[in-house]
Amino acid sequence: MTDFEIYFRDLQADAKHDGVRVNRAEEYANWKAARTQEFIHAVLDFANAHYQVDGWDYVVECYSAGDIEDIIKRCRTAAGAIATMRAAVKPRADYRAEIQAEAF
Repeated sequence: MTDFEIYFRDLQADAKHDGVRVNRAEEYANWKAARTQEFIHAVLDFANAHYQVDGWDYVVECYSAGDIEDIIKRCRTAAGAIATMRAAVKPRADYRAEIQAEAF
């Protein structure tokens, strides 16, 4: 299911939908931006809750909302955004742990 199809499914489920849509492209862009912000907040909430695990401290301390958006821009669910962010950060955390293990 494409993002546009998800958008229309959500639009149809909206009880406030009045049936008049002048600029669907603009509405879709606004919907997509709101959805992306929702995913960014889900990633940041997860990162704060799991600060000491798998490098999520990198996300909290080093990544801006724009950086997170660049990584998760093709995700369709909050769980997918979290998994994508984990895949991006985990190798860096593993490398850090490897260096720390050799240093001591």
